[in-house]
Amino acid sequence: MTIMATWTDFVPGTEWERATHEVELGSRADVREFVDLLARPDTSEAVLMHTERPLLTNGFTGEVGSDHHVVVGFFQGFGYVEFTDSDQVSRIVGEPSSPAWRTTAGDHFLPGTGVAPATLIDLIDQFRTTATRPTIVQWRPASAG
Repeated sequence: MTIMATWTDFVPGTEWERATHEVELGSRADVREFVDLLARPDTSEAVLMHTERPLLTNGFTGEVGSDHHVVVGFFQGFGYVEFTDSDQVSRIVGEPSSPAWRTTAGDHFLPGTGVAPATLIDLIDQFRTTATRPTIVQWRPASAG
């Protein structure tokens, strides 16, 4: 099973986009390399799409799209994840020492919602192999942080 990851690189020290990337994460080694890229200071958050999950038709627009939306990011040594599917929008109950983080899109993650890099790798890899919301972490509704 695989995940498609999409993210943007910025010109260092600016908010100017330099390049947008899309890569297939088909192995644990791919996930580990991806998290290393995500940890660079000039890299935005990424969107993950699992290729084995069903597609849904939007009742309003008729467009066909993914049944999930997963945003991952890395800030000051911690990984952040927001997982949206038909059940709920949720974020990780993370390490209390993790700082608040704001994505380039303006989404705000509260302190305590980030996890260690090894946990982020395990979480993404579990999503890759199961196509379901990872169970190795505890989740809470995004409205709660």
